[in-house]
Amino acid sequence: MGAEPEVPAPPAGSPVGQPFNLAEWFGIIKGLQIEPKVISATDGSGTTFGLEYKYDREAKRSSLNDKTDISFSLHSEGVIGADNDVNYNHLLTHGLRFSVIDIFPREEIEDKERVAEAQALSQRINVKYFKPWQTLAEKENKTDEEKIQMSDLLKDAGTELAPFGEIKVGGPGGTQWFIEGERGRTKGFLNAIYDTVVKRRVVFLMADLNADAETDDRFDDIQLVGSLSVRAKFDLPFIDKPFEWLRPGGGPPKNFLNRKGGPYVWAGMGLVDPSNNDSRKDLADEDDVFPRAHFGLFYRTEIFSVDAQKAIGLEFTWRYYHEFNSPRGIRREGLDNTSYFRSTILFPANLFVEYTSGTLAIDVEGAETIMGGWRYNF
Repeated sequence: MGAEPEVPAPPAGSPVGQPFNLAEWFGIIKGLQIEPKVISATDGSGTTFGLEYKYDREAKRSSLNDKTDISFSLHSEGVIGADNDVNYNHLLTHGLRFSVIDIFPREEIEDKERVAEAQALSQRINVKYFKPWQTLAEKENKTDEEKIQMSDLLKDAGTELAPFGEIKVGGPGGTQWFIEGERGRTKGFLNAIYDTVVKRRVVFLMADLNADAETDDRFDDIQLVGSLSVRAKFDLPFIDKPFEWLRPGGGPPKNFLNRKGGPYVWAGMGLVDPSNNDSRKDLADEDDVFPRAHFGLFYRTEIFSVDAQKAIGLEFTWRYYHEFNSPRGIRREGLDNTSYFRSTILFPANLFVEYTSGTLAIDVEGAETIMGGWRYNF
């Protein structure tokens, strides 16, 4: 095993004895989601332990203009299983992404005086109340004086924000402010202010240039992919109506994560180099670069809740891939048109159960699984 690594001294100014914060010491893991899980294949090939992960880290972001941003990010995701003989989806995707964010920004109303007032209010609430409150909220151990200070900041901000609705605390670690408006619907406090001076829009658009490597979870099969895609988030409240009828008392989801569920849609075209994908070569002699279209859909909502902490969420994911001019062996196996579906039920304490069915980009056969585990976001 070797000698134990030397433990670094606390940074200057940090209190000795403060709880160790992994994300603070190793900031690179911010944006990482892990899901230790049990994977059971429905075809009888067995059950195994696995770790699903998703890492999406924005490395650089800057403004293209006053409303549209550009960003450069790293991402990686997939499932790694302990027993590769169990039939599950083996795709891992790793890559770089250049994005243009908010391609068609919302238009402001013509009353420039109202717009200026809203901008000034947003700035004042953010600087005078929210940022000092959030700094205290993120502290592990708060003094009684700091708790009183947080309460006063929240009360004073609530007074100024009263015309927009009632201020609520939520988000990861209870460090965000939301405004609860008509019929219990909530939104971030800055959005609540901004929404009064902009015209409503149905869709939020982003464009991505991607450079990816698709591998199996043993890195035996590798294919390189370059693609252009568009991502969209739709604001269509009527889609949630069937789930609203299921929720006791109706109304919007109580957990803020279940209110950010979309639907999200993405689509694009790419070029795939399969020359190092040995499993594909076993089915087709050709390993020429080929064009591929992809399409996806994600939606999250809430199906039951007592309060924000005792809520049951529901996620749907669907992906579709189409290869153009595929070799005969690929077409014979039906791998030129593949799709994948996942449904996840999320319980309190970040526990979940989910069902998956279909074929992902690197797979040469489909899989159907039932999984259960725990989700944690750094």
